[in-house]
This record gives sequence, C-alpha cells and structure tokens, in this order.
Amino acid sequence: SLVVWLAWLRYNEGRFAEAADLHARAARMAADPGTRAGSLTSRVNALMDRHRLDGAREAVQEAFAAVAPTRDPALEARLLSMQRSVEYRLGVAAAPDRDIPDLIGQTDNRNLEAFSSVTEAAIAWRAGRLDEAHSLASRAARIYLALGMTHRACLPEALRLASSPSPDIAEARGLAKRIAACPVPGLAIQAAGLLAMAVPDLAPPIPDAWLAALPRHTWAIRREILSVEEALYRRVERRGKDGS
Repeated sequence: SLVVWLAWLRYNEGRFAEAADLHARAARMAADPGTRAGSLTSRVNALMDRHRLDGAREAVQEAFAAVAPTRDPALEARLLSMQRSVEYRLGVAAAPDRDIPDLIGQTDNRNLEAFSSVTEAAIAWRAGRLDEAHSLASRAARIYLALGMTHRACLPEALRLASSPSPDIAEARGLAKRIAACPVPGLAIQAAGLLAMAVPDLAPPIPDAWLAALPRHTWAIRREILSVEEALYRRVERRGKDGS
C-alpha cells in the first residue's frame, strides 16, 4: 500500500519517528493478518533505530501477538532478534542464548543470523563470558564477510579482539584501517571503541564527523554493542569473572 511504501521511504531517509507512526497506521489499515503483522514488526525496527527502547519493547509484544496466528517463521525470527537486541540495549539480558542464532539460521536469513550472533556475543561479553563472546562474534564476522558486508563485519571482529586474552596484532592493524574507512558512523564508532579496549595503540581516532552524524541525546544509549559514550571513554559496565 501507499502507506507502507511511505513508511519505508521515511525509514530510509532516517526519519524513524515518522516511519514508526506510518507502520502503525499501515497495521490499522491492513486487510489481512499477515500484512498487519509485517507492519507491526517493521514498527519495532523503526522504534529501535529511533532509540525509543521502552516503546520498542512494548511494540515487540504487540507484534508477537499479531504474528502468532500467521505462523510466519521469517517474521518470528525478525521479532526474536529485535527483542533480544532491545533487551540487551536496556540492560535486562543477563545471559547469552546460543540457541537463538541457531533458530534464526533455520530461516536461511543469514544477515539476521549474524545480527543475532552479534547481540548474543555482546550479552556474553558484558557478562564476562569471554569465550562465548569470542565464539559468537567470530560466527557473526564470518557470516557478514561471506555476504560481502565487510563494513558491518568490523563490529563483531572488533568484539572478537576485545574478547581475546591475546589479541592478534596483525589482525588489529588490518581492522583499524577498515574501521577508518567505514561509511557508517554508528558502527565505526563502536568498532573503534572496542578496538581501543583490545589494542589501545592501534585503534583509529574517532573523528568529529562521525560524532556529528549521531544525535547528541543518543550518545548514552547502547547500540548494537556500545554506546557512543562508552566508545569515547572506553569504560564499560561488566559483570562476571572478568567484570570490574
């Protein structure tokens, strides 16, 4: 429909609040359960990218209720991956669940499987479960690289190094160059911050242009792994045997 098309247009323009409202409108106008479920699922995505995490957490539950009658495994996988990411960003995901990337992988959505692996790796890392973090981050990096998504692979590769007791210096040097060339500021800042925690002398500087691309009021909010403030100051709240 025109409303769905407009919602995605606004999303691609970075106008996430409008996109979320339009997806909600599309859901109300939907003529069938599948279309309604898809619009409510896409609304969660827009709320996450707007950093409205409490709203996204509530929207996930509404979307799950809409998806259940459709028995659509692709929508269920999208929602599950976003639910875990929202819980991580809110700080309420206490332990990683390695079964979730496996479950999502059964839908053959490799991109989503990688995203889910990054989330579970981040949860493990925060909990001080570094072996699990290293394994899950490696899985995500392999998938992104196989898909040709080299810029997105920088983030799990940096987390893998941050989870290693002895980071590979040659790998860190190569990654630093790729981070510096990354065209996505939100990813590049996090990757640079993680690399700085792993190998401080090799991390690329975070330029003002990257910071200017991200609204200042979002800097304290966790993203896929780090908040902007954590990346800048290299201070991370950790739990578990390696926590501080």
